[in-house]
Amino acid sequence: MFDTFTNSDWLLFWEIVVSVFTSITAIAISIITMIKNNKMIEEATRPIISIYSKYSDGVLYYIIKNFGTSTAHIDNVNTDFYIPESDGNMVKGNPFKSLCNSSLAPGDSKICPLVAHSLKNRKFTFEITYHSATKKYNDCFFVDGDADNPFPDTHPTVDNSEKALKAISNSLHDIKKSNL
Repeated sequence: MFDTFTNSDWLLFWEIVVSVFTSITAIAISIITMIKNNKMIEEATRPIISIYSKYSDGVLYYIIKNFGTSTAHIDNVNTDFYIPESDGNMVKGNPFKSLCNSSLAPGDSKICPLVAHSLKNRKFTFEITYHSATKKYNDCFFVDGDADNPFPDTHPTVDNSEKALKAISNSLHDIKKSNL
């Protein structure tokens, strides 16, 4: 068959081969680009959960927050965080267990306030499993409550007889907490 090819036939044959190769290469590049774009979109729109501590006005806060741009559906929280009943805190046991099967909207946080001086242990590990609409995530954290406490601060006090000023002080304190 190839014996009867003329120069014109050979030229046409190689044009077809080059066209097919170019088309296959273009399709492959398009597929690779599409896969990379999907990964970039997933990373840009995923939930990003973090657990950290913040010390403010004599109170040590352990905070779980969604820094991502989509809702995080929390599947499980494993932790060694446990507050005995004798510690004098409002929080007892492990309040983070109650986050299982809940959701955190973008920018939303859950705050666990503790009286820092009553804690024997301020170092905890957390493993959190959560998912978005498309993917499942698993993150581990070690949170040292003492790391954020290099310089202790004081809580503003107001004379008990001045209830209005105390209410203002408490409101300002709550606003400050909400910005953690």
